[in-house]
Amino acid sequence: MGVEHFKFNKNNTKRFKTCRAYSEAHKIYNSRTNPINNPINNPINSGKRKVERRNEMESFERAEGRTDIMSNEERCTIAEQICTDRAFFDDGSDSRLHGKSLDDLLTEHGMCVYFGETGRQLYEEGYRWLSERGSMFSNKNRPVLRWNNGDVITQSEAIESLGFESVFLWQNASKLNTTFVEDKLQAQYHGLGLPRRLYRQVGMGSNGAADLPCDGYVHKVFMTYSFDVLSHIARGNIKIML
Repeated sequence: MGVEHFKFNKNNTKRFKTCRAYSEAHKIYNSRTNPINNPINNPINSGKRKVERRNEMESFERAEGRTDIMSNEERCTIAEQICTDRAFFDDGSDSRLHGKSLDDLLTEHGMCVYFGETGRQLYEEGYRWLSERGSMFSNKNRPVLRWNNGDVITQSEAIESLGFESVFLWQNASKLNTTFVEDKLQAQYHGLGLPRRLYRQVGMGSNGAADLPCDGYVHKVFMTYSFDVLSHIARGNIKIML
């Protein structure tokens, strides 16, 4: 077999024992290119890289003298309180949440939910996950829900027609803390499946690496939810985008 069939390293040694033709023929078995494996493997690998980057950033920030980065145990305690405290929502305006924990709402009351993290206000960020946000220079967001004709659901339509509301759950000066809690909440309810959870994978947002001690932002974990999504899907008004 000729040398033109092989890939070579810079030192002119063969990189692979298999030839290019063999690799091309067996591409379907490669998890990098296999459309069946990619949806499974990519989020797992992305999650691992995110944890690694967060750990590196936390070590760097602590070495630089930052003292407001919480331990994993402290952040897990915050997430657990949000999930289990039946008085957590009692000060809010939505009486449907009063006296119920997040666990109650997501296991007994048919609520569908999206968890996010932001330094912005709710009217700026609470419904952007329904949009095709992005630009020609980056991958655009794929909304989990669309109208049955394929149209994007706008913020006003989500609120007025689909009964969505959005609330802040927790805030902190460090984005490293809030993104950790966001990931924990997503992981807690990931097993509900679409559309009870309105995010495809856990931890696909920021890892907090853009956080700076002097950035001046208050970082917040938020929840956008609706009790009407399931009925709209059953009536054929909206559809789930897998």
